[in-house]
Amino acid sequence: MMLMLGNHDVRTGAGEGFSLDPDLVNLYHDYLDKFGIKYYDNTMCIDAWFNDYHVLCLNTDLGLKDMMHLNDDSVKWLKEKLAENSYIHKPIFIVTHQAFNDSHWRAGLYGGFGDQDGMLKKLFSDYPQIVMLNGHIHNGFSVIEFIQRPYGKLRLC
Repeated sequence: MMLMLGNHDVRTGAGEGFSLDPDLVNLYHDYLDKFGIKYYDNTMCIDAWFNDYHVLCLNTDLGLKDMMHLNDDSVKWLKEKLAENSYIHKPIFIVTHQAFNDSHWRAGLYGGFGDQDGMLKKLFSDYPQIVMLNGHIHNGFSVIEFIQRPYGKLRLC
């Protein structure tokens, strides 16, 4: 089991400059400890290996209402983790709460993914084996889509 943060988790009690509530960060780390998921300094992102498959969970480092933002340490972490034991024929699973802009007809609402949308799409295009799973867009009941994009395959539900 991996736990991730959604927009309602991070925006509640966000401090000045949209910093995350330290109580939320500590609570999240407590849950990760309970389930044996390693977390890293200076990033809210986590990863785990399940049956030889790498799963990366991108949590926002800022308490934004509907978008997400990775700090410089998280971007560096992401680049290292994408390259870790990467093999073109082995999927890398990326889990985010927010959908990339233009990945779905509702993905751009309320500010879309955020200001790093283009940068992450460019980075992900170097890893065609990425399978991206996300939520947030409230796609509707009984609607599941799989969409192929240059930066990965997306499952929207």
